[in-house]
Amino acid sequence: SFRGQAIDMADATHTLLVTGTAGGGQTVITSNFLIVDPGGNDENLVLPAEALCTGLLLFIFNSANAAEDIVVQNDGGGTVLTLEQNESGLVYCDGTTFRGFMGATT
Repeated sequence: SFRGQAIDMADATHTLLVTGTAGGGQTVITSNFLIVDPGGNDENLVLPAEALCTGLLLFIFNSANAAEDIVVQNDGGGTVLTLEQNESGLVYCDGTTFRGFMGATT
């Protein structure tokens, strides 16, 4: 089953981890369904290293209360997808690459 996890981004760049202990600007993901609030600005959400994520599927929803974008990036800084307010997307990792799929504005 899928569980939801809320992430409030306070830093310009926020990094997702699959293991370890999160520090400032980081979150260890415990769910496949992420409800992300960019916190008042356009923000970058950095995915974990691909080698650690074979088969990982994430649903990411931008829950911003204003026109704030989330740029989902791989760990090398490449853009996987960009989510505007109330948009959602899927990211899937095959162990070497994250691939993004956009959802419609709701």
